[in-house]
Amino acid sequence: MKLYEDYLKERLSAELVYDDTGFVSYKKFPNDSIFILDIYIKPEFRNRNCSLNFAKKVSDKEGIVKFIFCESFFKSNNWAISDKFIKSWGLSPISENEESILYMVEVDSNWKTKYLGQET
Repeated sequence: MKLYEDYLKERLSAELVYDDTGFVSYKKFPNDSIFILDIYIKPEFRNRNCSLNFAKKVSDKEGIVKFIFCESFFKSNNWAISDKFIKSWGLSPISENEESILYMVEVDSNWKTKYLGQET
C-alpha cells in the first residue's frame, strides 16, 4: 500500500488512509473540501461500519473538513452497492449525467455527531 500511497501523492497530490480492512483515497482542496477518489473495503469486512472508521481517520488526519464530494460511475462493478455505500456516509446526489452521479455532504456538527460520534 505504501507504493500506491506514493503514487497517489506524486500523480494526483492525493492522500491515502488504509488498514487491514481496506482503504480510502482522496484529495483535499484549499477550501477544506475533500473529494473521495476511491473507497475499498475487503468483502469480509463489508456491512460492519468499517467505512465509517475511514471517515473518522480522514477527519482526524485532515482536521477541518467542510464538504465531502464523491462521484460514482454507472458502469463500475456493483454500482448500486456503491450508491448505497456513499449514501450511508450521508452524501446526497447533487448532479447526474449519463455516466455518473456526483454526491456531496456538508460536514457540520450534526454530521460529525451522527457519522463520527464526535460531539462539537
